[in-house]
Amino acid sequence: MDYPAVLSLMYRSRFFEEKVEEAGKQNLIHGTYHLSIGQEACHIGLTSAITADDWIVPTHRCHGYNIGRGSDLFRMFSEMLGSRHGLCMGIGGSMHMTDASTSNFGSSAVVGSGISLAGGIAYALKEQDKAAIAAAIFGDGASSRGTLHEMMNMASVFGLPLLFFLENNHYGMSASSGRMISTDSIWKRADGYSMKSVSVDGNDVIAVHDAVAAAREYILSEGKPFFIEADTYRMRGHSKSDKCIYRTREEETEWKHKDPIDYFI
Repeated sequence: MDYPAVLSLMYRSRFFEEKVEEAGKQNLIHGTYHLSIGQEACHIGLTSAITADDWIVPTHRCHGYNIGRGSDLFRMFSEMLGSRHGLCMGIGGSMHMTDASTSNFGSSAVVGSGISLAGGIAYALKEQDKAAIAAAIFGDGASSRGTLHEMMNMASVFGLPLLFFLENNHYGMSASSGRMISTDSIWKRADGYSMKSVSVDGNDVIAVHDAVAAAREYILSEGKPFFIEADTYRMRGHSKSDKCIYRTREEETEWKHKDPIDYFI
């Protein structure tokens, strides 16, 4: 693990999103965006543990994953502003920031939709006999959707090289995961699909990196999928219009003390 590079990427992700937030407040960005300030350890921990041949399919909260994979910041900012110089020529915006040149299949505004796409990529990698994996990235809000459970079953049955990576930031939009999900250990649901799983501190970039690296080795050596739940927190609202009236300032302060960048330093 390249510690200076990891720290630099987390800072770069934080910088990008803080500048996006500034531009949004100045009405320079049309449409919405979803910031993941506070979740940088998940993004950089995962991307630093996989290879250039591995594919990722992020959620609509995707900026940090693009940066972790090496997307050009100028083209990312251009995409946010609707410029033809953007990653998707300005037509994708924040929630559909695709960059196939970095093995990033792209995100989608449809919650959980990337899971099946990642499964398809994993199937293709297996058919081509490639020593690579696909990572399906999703949040706690998507963890009860049918597409996840269908793909977990298929991945287990067909032995797909697929990593299920859950970013549990404790809120699906404004709904607390404690009120909406039937278990406080989502990762244990993998047991029902004969799949190995683990829970990790999602604000500890080293822990995330090590968990993903170990999962990747297991997936390729055993020919089976793996499930990781990363416990983390978004320091901003669900989207730019969210005032976070559904959570307390005390809760936010508690998580601010667990800032992944400060923790790493």
